Amino acid sequence: MDQTLDQQRAAFSLDVVERVKRQMKSEEKGDEYAGYVVKLAGDILINGLGQSLAQLQAAAKDKKKEDPHYWLYEHVQEWLCKRHPYSLYAGEEDLLHAITKHDQRRYRWALVETLAWLEWHRKIAVAELKKAEGDD
Repeated sequence: MDQTLDQQRAAFSLDVVERVKRQMKSEEKGDEYAGYVVKLAGDILINGLGQSLAQLQAAAKDKKKEDPHYWLYEHVQEWLCKRHPYSLYAGEEDLLHAITKHDQRRYRWALVETLAWLEWHRKIAVAELKKAEGDD
């Protein structure tokens, strides 16, 4: 039985959250990551996909491997460029470069698909990584 695209989004999100759990060195990193996931959809709607992705990269600066901002950038990039079954950016190495060099149709697809994936990812990341209010 084939999975629907929505099921594939959810499965990828679960995989990502498990990787974040293994990658993080403290609970604070998971909490930070979940917070960035929650904010990203709003940032995209206000600023656009490209600017929001660039902001994630800029926030990570030189500590990319350890920074939850950059983890999120990499996860969006992995979904759109490698894991999405019908990707218009399949094989692209860098998502930010890809969205700047292709046409508006592909940009709109990336925007809509990122928001669709974030619906799942926001719920899963908050459930699995976000600290409960009052936890220190």
